[in-house]
Amino acid sequence: MAYRFRPGEPAEREFSRIAAEEVDSAIELLSTSHAALDHRVHETRKHLKKLRGLLALVAGALDPKQLGREKEVIRGAAHAIPDLRGRAALVEAFEALLEHSPDGLGDDASARVREVLAGARAGKDSEPSGPARAEALLRGLRERLPKLHFRGDGWDALSPGFRATYTRARRAGERARKHPEAECLHRFRTPAKRHLYQIQLLEELYPELLHPHRRELSRLGDVLGEHHDVWLLRDELRDAQVSPDLATVEPLIRRRSTELEAAAFALEARLFAEKPGAITRRFARYFAATRL
Repeated sequence: MAYRFRPGEPAEREFSRIAAEEVDSAIELLSTSHAALDHRVHETRKHLKKLRGLLALVAGALDPKQLGREKEVIRGAAHAIPDLRGRAALVEAFEALLEHSPDGLGDDASARVREVLAGARAGKDSEPSGPARAEALLRGLRERLPKLHFRGDGWDALSPGFRATYTRARRAGERARKHPEAECLHRFRTPAKRHLYQIQLLEELYPELLHPHRRELSRLGDVLGEHHDVWLLRDELRDAQVSPDLATVEPLIRRRSTELEAAAFALEARLFAEKPGAITRRFARYFAATRL
């Protein structure tokens, strides 16, 4: 069992095990040359996001200075490695847009847009030494993991971080509902994803309930991700001045954005219906039941 807290095990031991596994996996990806760079970078970013979710969950049990330092290290590692998803994400967003648009575009217009996207984001990747710098940062973090001061055990060690993450996601969802703009939905995506990772960490407390819950959170992340990519697509085409094709694409973008917003808010209303205190108490009961 990898990215899961095992019921009945001390919280500090589980934190140390999971953190070490995630850091080691990221280091291995960055140091190997057997797989393509874009795959290694994409998988490394997943491990870094999982580490952020883990640190947010145990935030109440760690020394604030140590926590702040390691969060900065992970952020620095994420910024160091190149973002190779830009071009692929735009192409995928355009193809998905066509799939969800009954009338689509003409062949000539579609071909011109694809030609623009083929060169999108070119030259915007980070410097080649980025992965090596990220690896060095993570190796330092790996050496410090055994020295992190962990206070408390059980749900008492995890509940402050769980509640804080859920509260941030819930508030961001409420703001996005009140102001359904691309930027607000994008700001909702990060804390919602962090809450997803924490549900995954705690899934063994009640797998029959929490596994379907995590799937729905993952759906929310996919919807918000597609919404973000659709608006990046619009910006890219505007910058490239794809005219008159842009006048044809923009209505498709607006219609798909409206559909994605409706789907996101339907999920948000269900997944974040509980108040922070209520869901924290519910998980406390799950935690107590698994330790009997």
